[in-house]
Parts: sequence; C-alpha cells; structure tokens
Amino acid sequence: MRHKTARFLVASLAGMVVVAFMLPACGGPQKGAAGNGPASGHVGKVMLAKLHDAGFSARIAISGTMCVDSQTMELHGAGEVCGPDSHETVTRGSGSSARTSETYEVGGWKYKQKHGHWTKSGAAEPAMGALLARVTSLRNGGIVTHDGKTAYRFLTPTAFTLSPEDIGLPQSTQIVDGSLEFFAAEDGSPLALTMHATWTQDGHQVTTASHYDFSGVGSAIEVSEPQDVWATYSSRKLGVSLMYPDTGSSPEASHSDVFIDVPGGYVDVYRIPFGVFQPAGQAWTGDVLLALHIKGWTKVGPAHSRFIRFAGRHTELVTQDYRDSSGIRQQRLFVLGLKGHVGYLIAFDASPRASRDGVATFMDMLKTVRFT
Repeated sequence: MRHKTARFLVASLAGMVVVAFMLPACGGPQKGAAGNGPASGHVGKVMLAKLHDAGFSARIAISGTMCVDSQTMELHGAGEVCGPDSHETVTRGSGSSARTSETYEVGGWKYKQKHGHWTKSGAAEPAMGALLARVTSLRNGGIVTHDGKTAYRFLTPTAFTLSPEDIGLPQSTQIVDGSLEFFAAEDGSPLALTMHATWTQDGHQVTTASHYDFSGVGSAIEVSEPQDVWATYSSRKLGVSLMYPDTGSSPEASHSDVFIDVPGGYVDVYRIPFGVFQPAGQAWTGDVLLALHIKGWTKVGPAHSRFIRFAGRHTELVTQDYRDSSGIRQQRLFVLGLKGHVGYLIAFDASPRASRDGVATFMDMLKTVRFT
C-alpha cells in the first residue's frame, strides 16, 4: 500500500511542480573554480535585472526528476515565456506510463485541456515571475562550465526559503530544504536555472531537482491563446452543466431552459419536470419528446434514431427534420437525460440541415453534460 501511495504522489506532485514554475533535472552544470568577486557581482546584478524585467522573453528547455521515497519520475519538455504570457508542454514518466500535458497563460488567463478541448480556467496563478521577484540578492557560486562554455554560477542567500506556493503545494506542506541556482553568461544573460526542493507529505519524503535552460533571451517571442477554446455553462437552478465552444456570445437562460449559440446552429437544454408533461404510463420516446417541445411545428419526413452512451445510460439520439411556425425548414438532433424525477432534453437545431462539423460539436458537448 505504501508503494502504491508513493507512485500516486510521484504522478500527482510532478504536475504541481511543473505548472507552478512554468519552466523542470538532476545534475546540472559542472561546478568550477571561484570567480572574481567584483566581476561576478556585476554579472549577477545584470542577470537579475533581466529576469525581473516585465518584458523578459526566452525559450526554455525543461528537464528534471522527482523522487518520492524510492519511486522516481523523469520530467522533460519545452516552453516559451514573454512577459506575463507563457506556454509549456511537459511529459511526465517514460514508455507506456508517459503522460504529456500542455498549458498556456495568456492575458491573465490560464488555458488547459479538458474533454479534448481548451478551456479558459480563470485568472492565471503567478508562475516563475512571482518566485524570481523575491530573489533580490545572490551569493557568488564561482565560474563553471555550462554546455561547454564558461558561465557564472550564483546561489540564493542562505536565508532564502521556498514556500509551498512556489511549487504549487498546499500551504500546510512543510518544506525541509529548498534553493535556486542561476547560471549566466559574462554579459549577464541568463543561461539556466536549477531548483532543488525537499519536503514531507503524507508520511513520504519528496525530493525534486529541476533544470531550465534558457535560449533566445530577449528575442521576439509571441505567445497567443490556443485555438478551439471552450467555456463551461453551469446552472444550479436548472441542475445542469456543460461545455460549449467559446464564440464570444453568452448563453441565454430562462426559468426552464438555456440557449447556447454554437457554430452552425444553437443548442437548447430544456428541463422537463417528470409527471408534468409525460402522460401516465407513456414511454419517453423520440416522438413524444418532439411533440412536447416543438408544438405547432410540422415534422418533415420520418425521424431517425440510434442509441448512444449519454450521462451513464444508453440513450436514443433522434434526428428529425421539421418546419417551424414561420415555415422555415430546420433539423433537430436531441437526446433525453434523466436525474431522479427530472428529464432534460438536450437539442441541437440547425437550418436547413446540420453540418458534419455541427453534429460533431454537439456530440462533443454531450460528453461534457453533468446533472448536478
């Protein structure tokens, strides 16, 4: 049981460290002889000034390891940062157990993958900049060899400590040891950053050694928000939540339903109290649901249906052409979801017919529906 818990912590904590720093490798540059004090001090000040600059930009190669007791996970990836905006792709583990994640922080928002789509998950948490802003002085670590070139090494002051927030951990976490190493070129350009941290959590000792190599420092780097961003609509009154393409328009909600504009049409989520609309003993069939919700509309041709997995049930997906009260021909795809004594009709309407992309979008939306 203890080994299983350790493996779980390796997988989950690795994600915290990577996200918190935006930048994670045991080892690092080879240490060398002590450097000239005054010269090193000037290089360190120039390097910190560059790192503290609000417009700091660079490409970053990420590598590292995290050890929980005897279990070890490797991390590697790449990213870029431009001022407050950043993008990273990180792979945890190797072989069949490898897991890759990708995140963006753009314009004060954080983007991450959910149900196969990008989601805007609220104001971005401080990444590398928040930590580096606390580093106002450095200790001389001597001259070292970094990637075959001479570099200046600097250490954080002995009194400097990492906080749990610096590495994405709960505030209650006890950090046993933590420090940063910086490497700079003779002109003060940042070359690399190494983070060492040790803490205890749930009875396990966790040790990380993370390395970030900078390249293209100061170059023109643009980080744009990802494409295909989705938003989440949630209503405690209707008792439902779902994701939808974020086209810039807001869902329109009433006391019993919500309309959401999507490419190629709109989606309607309609709450049906059980026993109010359904005649006693009558099954929830496609024809019954269609008659309930589009009274006054005229069906065109027969309905077509197939069964899909929806909200944990095998559910009938019905497709029906019809003419609305204005005589405009449209096509509707809809399913029924049930929670207790409440039914939910989720429909996609398009005119004159649903496109393949529109149907695919609706099917993706159905996968995200949750009844609350």
